[in-house]
Parts: sequence; structure tokens; C-alpha cells
Amino acid sequence: MLSIKVPPEIEPYYRAWQQEDLDALAACFTEDVELRANTHPDPIRGRGGLRAYHVDLLPSVLETRILRHRFISMPGSTAVSTEMTVRLPDRGLGRYLVTSIMVFEFNAEGLISRLLVFVDREGIVPMD
Repeated sequence: MLSIKVPPEIEPYYRAWQQEDLDALAACFTEDVELRANTHPDPIRGRGGLRAYHVDLLPSVLETRILRHRFISMPGSTAVSTEMTVRLPDRGLGRYLVTSIMVFEFNAEGLISRLLVFVDREGIVPMD
């Protein structure tokens, strides 16, 4: 069960993420999904590419503590602003405050057809 209330159109994505279920996560996306992230130089395309992205990402965010989510929805898309603390081994020991924004775009069937991810890399703050 989700501990936060999320818009219904992204609830399956959040549930799959929380359960670490990569197959359920992939099922939330169209076959030709495109993911663009400011942390990656090239777009990630297709369910296979997205699954590989999440396989690499999941272990690094298991210790993430969500402090706040904000959701803004309109027909066809939903934006999520998240403040979280995470461990960033490449920056040293301890936890860091990180802010991100994700924009989900949906096709007519309600599957995610495009995902934009913005991580505020300049605003990362040490917490310990």
C-alpha cells in the first residue's frame, strides 16, 4: 500500500517502484517510451532501455527518504516535484538533500509515453 496519495494516473508506477517490481514498472510504459534525464546525456528509449535504466537506478535509491511530494496534473500529463534525502557515495559519506522534478506524459490508453526527469544537481545539500 502506498504511504502517500498520488494521482490515479501514476499510482501504478509508484506502486511498482515501491515494490521494486521491474516487470510491473515496465508495464506502466508504452513500447516506444522515451525517457530524458538531465543526469544522462542521451535519451533512453523503449521498455528495454527503460528497464535497464531502472535496474541500474534502483539499488542507488533504496535508502531514499522522501520528505515531500507535490503533484500537478492536467489532461495528458502529470508533474511531480520531490524533495528527498539520499546517499551519494561519489560525494562522500552521509545523506544529501536532493530535489527533482518528473514530468509524465501519457498516451490515450493511459500508459506513460514520455518521462522527463530533472535533478537539481547544483542544489544538492549535505544533511549530516
